[in-house]
Amino acid sequence: ATIRIAPWQAGHARGSTSLRIGMMALAMRRGGKVALAAGIEQRLEDTPNDVRGVWYGRFLSRFGRGDISGALDAMERAGAGDGDLLYAGVLVSPLFDALRTQPRFQAALVRFHLENSPVRTGLSTRTR
Repeated sequence: ATIRIAPWQAGHARGSTSLRIGMMALAMRRGGKVALAAGIEQRLEDTPNDVRGVWYGRFLSRFGRGDISGALDAMERAGAGDGDLLYAGVLVSPLFDALRTQPRFQAALVRFHLENSPVRTGLSTRTR
């Protein structure tokens, strides 16, 4: 089946980073555009593993489709220190509340030395 997307979406998907593509997949899932999200998710899965941001993008897209185990796999890879990214949003955003109760998530925080992060504990002294 061909997935039809608006021209602005096509341009955005082609020119975006893997992270933004993951955000788009998550947003499309949450917005009920399942077929569009599936096409975007496949693009992320087909992206080489060494592309910067691909693992966090995969984390977002897998989480969006309800694949908690797959999301945690991707999160662990994103935070492994191999040049990918793990954003602090997973520590505080209500979107990820269900994920934060998972033992694997808690273990990953300890492994990444984020269990007492100022972002997570609210002790940050940084102002806007």
